[in-house]
Amino acid sequence: MGYRPTSKQFETAEVLISKNILKTGRLQLSAGKNFIGNFNTLRFSLIFDLGSKVRSSTTFNSIRGSSNVTQNIRGSVGYDPNYNNFIFTNRDQVGRAATAIQLYVDSNVNGAFDEEDEIIEEKAVRVLRSGANSTLKNGVLYLTQMQPYYYYNMEMNKSAIKNPMLVPEFEKFGLITDPNRFKKVEIPFYMSGVIDGTVQRLRGDSSKTGIGGLKLRLSDSNGDFAKELRTFSDGSFYEWEVPPGSYELQVDAGNLQQLNSKSIPEKLEFEVKAVPEGDFVEGLSLLLVPLDYEEPEEEVSPITMEAIPSSIKTDEEMLALETELSEGVNDVLRLIIEAQNAFYNKNISRAMDLVDQSLDIFETAQAYALKGSLSYLRNDKENARKYWNLAKKYDPDIYI
Repeated sequence: MGYRPTSKQFETAEVLISKNILKTGRLQLSAGKNFIGNFNTLRFSLIFDLGSKVRSSTTFNSIRGSSNVTQNIRGSVGYDPNYNNFIFTNRDQVGRAATAIQLYVDSNVNGAFDEEDEIIEEKAVRVLRSGANSTLKNGVLYLTQMQPYYYYNMEMNKSAIKNPMLVPEFEKFGLITDPNRFKKVEIPFYMSGVIDGTVQRLRGDSSKTGIGGLKLRLSDSNGDFAKELRTFSDGSFYEWEVPPGSYELQVDAGNLQQLNSKSIPEKLEFEVKAVPEGDFVEGLSLLLVPLDYEEPEEEVSPITMEAIPSSIKTDEEMLALETELSEGVNDVLRLIIEAQNAFYNKNISRAMDLVDQSLDIFETAQAYALKGSLSYLRNDKENARKYWNLAKKYDPDIYI
């Protein structure tokens, strides 16, 4: 409403109504009157965002009996020569910057994207403190409406990855954008590894026994990864989802103090390799001994091939048994990991088949625990309870 003090009268009056409609539209209606000119005004506008690609604006104006209608269509097209994609948006792209990010599983572990590599079609990159728009096009994550010549900090959003066994080569990175260009970024992912081993304690009669509930510290050489593990009742331990890298494993200092013991060796150093199927580090071993224990300095003659009886070296049954056991352990671990992946991807039938295959080779607590969970999801509570009980039988400390 407008008021003219000199003539002490109202000049204009106007009413405006605005309402959002259908999530992407906005309706505006205004009506007014000019008291001095003695005429009415009417304005109607309807704005719609058609997806995120085009904005449509329709306007109707009526003043002093004269009316007009205006229709505007606004949008822009950006071309990414890196991946031959056209990016449509309802906002201006000229003078702005953008980034094209390709996430993939590096199947041949060469650090470069190849045709045989699996594309990860997820919005798994987060831009820190930025209003950049994100969109997926043909497996490429595009970040648009970025400021040119600006340094952006980005981080991986691992919760957006459907397969939790996949880990990126790096979790944080930064870049400087270029105007009117799509900056190309390729980030390889690898299957995480599995480690297992045992912790034993030396008894007074020189026998060894496993220690359950012992706390272990696992950390990488860069200080980016740290995790606490627990040993099972028989002293064994294992851990899934270990990213590729160099690691140290040692017994918690507080536990050693409580047991009045020391560890031999003090810590284990090992490497989880970046391989397509995931690396398996097996046979890790720690021995706890009294603080005053001294390792015997015995000269042990090295065992040579000549010292092994030829009957053992050439015995076909022994060789076949050794090969069968080695292959069986690897197959069981592989099948359980594949079953977990199928479970995460909600392919329950596939997961159940893989678990059954692993149980045909060796019966393990992990397989029975997973089979119980799968049965529970199928609403088969009776069998779920049976498989969980079997898992507890093989490992009383297993988490159900």
